[in-house]
Amino acid sequence: MRPINILVAEDNPLNFELLQDLLESLGHRICWARDGQEALSLARTGGFDLLFLDLHMPRLNGLEVMVGLRGDPVRAHLKVIALTADAMPAVRAELLRAGVDGFLHKPLNLGLLVDQMEAAMKDDAGPTASSLGPALVRLPGSTAA
Repeated sequence: MRPINILVAEDNPLNFELLQDLLESLGHRICWARDGQEALSLARTGGFDLLFLDLHMPRLNGLEVMVGLRGDPVRAHLKVIALTADAMPAVRAELLRAGVDGFLHKPLNLGLLVDQMEAAMKDDAGPTASSLGPALVRLPGSTAA
């Protein structure tokens, strides 16, 4: 995969740092949004190919960010992979209805993260059926088992 510009919306600094290290080691350029409002504002400036979006953040949650993005005709094309420790099927269904391009549970599986990135960057690619696989990379501070 060619290097891309990635916006990471994550309110936990340790989670962000781990994602940053992983993504930069793959050659990608990373920008950090510390809450949902900042994520939406930065996404609207353009220049990003992909957004990793934590579901539970202050100011605006991930679903509210998705509504804002998908309602903006200029930024509606931005590829989004949702990140959450919430494993409830209803949450995944709601995110898919909101228009996410991929879905990953925390703790993250590095292989699935890369697979989701590659799938999302293809035209009209949606989440893969394997997005609920076992954890290989545990994000610090994650409450998921």
